[in-house]
Amino acid sequence: VYKRQAILNARLFEQTKSTELALRENIDQLNKKNRYESIISAVTRSVHKSIVLQDVLDNTVDAMSENIKGVDNVSIYLVEDSMAVMKASRGYPDWFIERVRSIPYPKGFTWKAIIDGEPIYCPDVDQDTLIGPAGREVGTKSYVSMPIFLGGEAVGCININSFEKNTFDEDDLKLLEIVSRQIQTALNNVKQVEALRQSQEEIKKLNEELEIRVEERT
Repeated sequence: VYKRQAILNARLFEQTKSTELALRENIDQLNKKNRYESIISAVTRSVHKSIVLQDVLDNTVDAMSENIKGVDNVSIYLVEDSMAVMKASRGYPDWFIERVRSIPYPKGFTWKAIIDGEPIYCPDVDQDTLIGPAGREVGTKSYVSMPIFLGGEAVGCININSFEKNTFDEDDLKLLEIVSRQIQTALNNVKQVEALRQSQEEIKKLNEELEIRVEERT
């Protein structure tokens, strides 16, 4: 009888333990889902609320820095001529920003993601050949780099880094892909606004020239 009761108690303990683990996993997944929804919501609101690209980029790195578990620093780069230029960042020390504010073509994993137009996930920088000396010096142990597209061409990337190995997973890649598409929308908005401004300036110039001709004739 005692032996049977001990077996039942052991089974009950295992079942309780399994239930607790499953519950904890469900809570973790729910928390992760809520954090990701917060990021997407914040970025989407920013894209539709502002035509100022810098505002969108700043709000994006803020949302990712606050809501991606394990992330220690975040940056967004856009291509200008032969340089990848850091447009927004969170979590980096000043000395690091100064060293990597502009990355010349084709150095590092930032340019690799832009050139190939493919995301890069490195779970362990000890096995990586793309990360530069500044990245190692600042303490990066794992990272993800997601390209940003405009008109079918990669024009920048989003980088998230961690001081721990194996920090990120497929869910983080999917999240960055969504964020990348939102930044693409913001870039398109800026492009359209600039085209409209130029059109307005051209129309104004034509009107001024027309007025001058009319005055000359009269």
